[in-house]
Amino acid sequence: ATVPSDASPHKFVIAEHAMAADLAVRVVPKQVPLAHLYASLTYDGKDPLLPGPVALFRDGAFVGNSGLAMMRPKEKVELGFGVDDSVRVAYRLEDGEQSTSGIFTNSQRIERRFRIEIANHHDKPIDITVLDQLPVSQDERVTVELLNGSTRPTKADWQDRKGVYAWANEYKPGEERVIKFGYGVDYPEGAYVAGL
Repeated sequence: ATVPSDASPHKFVIAEHAMAADLAVRVVPKQVPLAHLYASLTYDGKDPLLPGPVALFRDGAFVGNSGLAMMRPKEKVELGFGVDDSVRVAYRLEDGEQSTSGIFTNSQRIERRFRIEIANHHDKPIDITVLDQLPVSQDERVTVELLNGSTRPTKADWQDRKGVYAWANEYKPGEERVIKFGYGVDYPEGAYVAGL
């Protein structure tokens, strides 16, 4: 390559390497009711790729910058490609109540029931993982249970994160699903339970 002697930085393509990627969508509606697109790939080159910055493009449009650590052959990496507008997400509290239970017991109960609606508006099937969290008790006097009528999660303690539930499914084009998620918390009267 010929490098101009103008004291400015110049970039040149050293090599190109195409890799197949699996696209999937992840949703954490409790945080923000938006879907995010991720690409997972396994590096199939023979030589390690040096760490450095990465420019991400989606359908020819620049979506942001990221960074890659050293990639060795057969290692997996996941890259985020921003909000996926082709997946609609709705999240709402259906019911939340607090009660005192029993005549001779001094315990209280809080129940929360949520409704999560997911719709795939892609023209092809796509894997969508919905994440939500069951409260985790740090006190033996406080008990937490998943309520009857909740949609059974496909994975509990997702990625070894205690209390995180995942509902992972392939959604066909135009498919809509409803996930019902509810929990009950029992605790002694007069105790303060935070984070619900």
